[in-house]
Amino acid sequence: MTEKEPLGKKVITWPFLACLFVALIALYFIAKRFIFGIGAVSNMNDGYPWGIWIAFDVVVGTALACGGYAMALLVYVFNKGEYSPLVRPALMTSVFGYTLAGVSVLIDIGRYWQAYNIILPWYSNLHSVMFEVALCIGTYCLVLWMELTPAFLEKYEARRLQEKLNRIIFVFIALGILLPTMHQSSLGTMMLMAGYKLSPLWRTQFLPLLFLLTALLTGYAVVIMESYLSAVWFKRPFETNLLSKMANFIPWLLGIYPANRRSARGLFLSALFIVTGASFYRINTYITGFDPGTGWTYFPSVPEIMITLGLVAIEGMAYFWMVNRFPILPKAEHA
Repeated sequence: MTEKEPLGKKVITWPFLACLFVALIALYFIAKRFIFGIGAVSNMNDGYPWGIWIAFDVVVGTALACGGYAMALLVYVFNKGEYSPLVRPALMTSVFGYTLAGVSVLIDIGRYWQAYNIILPWYSNLHSVMFEVALCIGTYCLVLWMELTPAFLEKYEARRLQEKLNRIIFVFIALGILLPTMHQSSLGTMMLMAGYKLSPLWRTQFLPLLFLLTALLTGYAVVIMESYLSAVWFKRPFETNLLSKMANFIPWLLGIYPANRRSARGLFLSALFIVTGASFYRINTYITGFDPGTGWTYFPSVPEIMITLGLVAIEGMAYFWMVNRFPILPKAEHA
């Protein structure tokens, strides 16, 4: 197994402080939302019962957080062990992405104080797609944190606990592959329920499959982007050879992929285009292509946008802190 190491660099930098500033603004609006109600900060209405907190923070955000899922398929299902150095960084971005998606759902729920009802069996609607999505995402968040636990145990040299966890970690890895397969496809199924309200450009019985494919595509693309950006920001070696080999799997999902896979910058730009395209596809399905009828319009308010940016900023801050304090990235000589 490739050795990991904390970077040990300074965390409080100007980019970190900039993210903190945006996060504090978001926290102000989040507090306002919980004190005065969702209408005090949101432009959502009866025609558009969900806005960017669901369309971007959850639907797009969980796709961007599918790097751990995509790498788990590659390493543990298809037995491509050479990609193991990419697993833990991808897993960490998945942890933050899914956790903040869960926070977004809590912010979006009108009666947030009753959110616990989802875990009460007597309130469960087993025929509801939304119930399946919520339950799977919530469970997957716990699974991701368990999969990331070895990084904390290595940091504090808790070897005995690590040995015990290693004996059962396969259970969490299996769940970490099953749960995203279920809820990512179900995010497409949810929009099938919109029926005629969804534009024919996006309304197809293949929505569950298309959403699952975009999750996988985005997952691999985000792994490439994360590797490239961490190499640039932290002045580490580029993992071009490894990423180039991994990029060979993308055409099987996408059909068309840029041919220049020997350049770190080319890989990054190609991954950026994939992430952008997949993100717009999901936003189009949930917002642009959704028409509830005459008289209803929606455009996100400034507080909605700031809360979304704040959650992204918090994820960036958490990433900087984690890679500098815990063994997440492989040692430079293994990169």
